[in-house]
Amino acid sequence: MVNSLEQKLFQRYWDDGIVDLIGGVAVLFIGVGYLMEQVLAEIVVVPLGVVAWMILRARIVEPRAGYVKLSRSRRERSGRELAATVGVGTGMLILFVALGVKVRSGDADLSRWVDGLPALLMALPVLMAGALIRARRFAVYAAVFVLGAVSGVQMGFGPGAPLMVGGTVMGVVGATLLARFLAGARAFQQTE
Repeated sequence: MVNSLEQKLFQRYWDDGIVDLIGGVAVLFIGVGYLMEQVLAEIVVVPLGVVAWMILRARIVEPRAGYVKLSRSRRERSGRELAATVGVGTGMLILFVALGVKVRSGDADLSRWVDGLPALLMALPVLMAGALIRARRFAVYAAVFVLGAVSGVQMGFGPGAPLMVGGTVMGVVGATLLARFLAGARAFQQTE
């Protein structure tokens, strides 16, 4: 019983929308970076996004919902899952570099799909993050990135547009969830 309650609490922990909002804005800025030929924008955007999430979580969510300390077994399981996610991400980076080497050496002709790679590569960590935090909506975000990559390549939009579309979808859903969370917190405070 306690385990299932903690599982529900863990899932609800991510329902405030801040991770979606910050992630969406970060991906949107990365897409803009591609459009402006500043492809290294993610070096700055991702760490800033993590800091922004921590600040918003502490200033907006925790004063209204409180701070949760999960059980040791949950923290250990989350640590193992995070380590596996980092491992898969590292493998993905190695695959990306190997693909780049093959394309540049002429061993593989993926030139048509190069513009879709950033969105395709974004789909995997988004899907993994959704599995990690047990949020099914992240599978929808990953599908948006994949569809954006495929349609972007077919229509010749370049790498930035699919990222901007996917980031916008994540950001809008995150903003909606955050507005819902704040309205619920306000209603709860009024009933006390």
